[in-house]
Amino acid sequence: MRTPSRRRIDVAEYTGPKLDAKNTDRLFDVVHSWIQAGSPVEDVQFDLSHIQFISASGLAWTWTILSTLRERGISVRLSVPQAPSVCQWLETMKLFHHCATHDIPVLDYHPGTGRLTDPEEALLPLTTIEASQDVHQVVTTIIDRLGCIFESHLGYRPRDLHNVSSAISEACLNICEHSNSRGVVAAQRHTSCLGTPFVVIGVADAGQGIRSSLTLAYPEARSWSDEQAIHYAMQEGISGKSREDRGYGLPRIRSIVQTYNGRLQIRSGKTRVSLVGDIQAADSHAFPGTQLCISVSQRS
Repeated sequence: MRTPSRRRIDVAEYTGPKLDAKNTDRLFDVVHSWIQAGSPVEDVQFDLSHIQFISASGLAWTWTILSTLRERGISVRLSVPQAPSVCQWLETMKLFHHCATHDIPVLDYHPGTGRLTDPEEALLPLTTIEASQDVHQVVTTIIDRLGCIFESHLGYRPRDLHNVSSAISEACLNICEHSNSRGVVAAQRHTSCLGTPFVVIGVADAGQGIRSSLTLAYPEARSWSDEQAIHYAMQEGISGKSREDRGYGLPRIRSIVQTYNGRLQIRSGKTRVSLVGDIQAADSHAFPGTQLCISVSQRS
């Protein structure tokens, strides 16, 4: 009797202690070949056991990778961080709930262990964005949970909260209007190693990406690099909808982030652009869609 052969499991082991927008590039590099047409990969395991910290952007971007693989018919399983407090945070942020709804087994996790996450830290759990009403609910939740933190921890006034909420709204609306796909958003309050509080919002989709979205109004965008497309999209009045319609989303987000001592990172196609003072670009392997990391820090 012939013994059935076991399917090979490809493993993506993340060995760094920190998973945020910058370091997520390592995961994008690993999965690049897995999502190509004709890839022989059928089973993958994400090993996040070494992680000691994961930001809201790292969470949103990582989930986008996991769900994209799953939607392409690849069997995915997740090895959780060994640190109980990180697992508790991921549970609070609804990662394991999303895994369950997408048939992604979570390995070696024991619910109820670890330090309970401070409700003030978990501003918005991982939330799906498919339509404009989802954006309205996200903004309502953010305003409700961010209000006291913005004043007591970051030193800003109520009108500042409105501006930051507007940036989050613009980022989420871009999913509905330009990605041709669903996306996710998550938000969290963190504290730096120097004790400075800051807020991170991660927004991600696996849709058509910035360059492709611009080709409707700008056919010449087909010949642009992803970095050129991102730079072009940062100009006011530039939109993939039409030359007259909108085009103020990313420029407005950038302006708000700069006002509130923050950072903006945009990843699309093969490029991640960091907008902290001068624009800096880093090459990466191609991945569908657009991923944003928005952060605002304590008032100086």
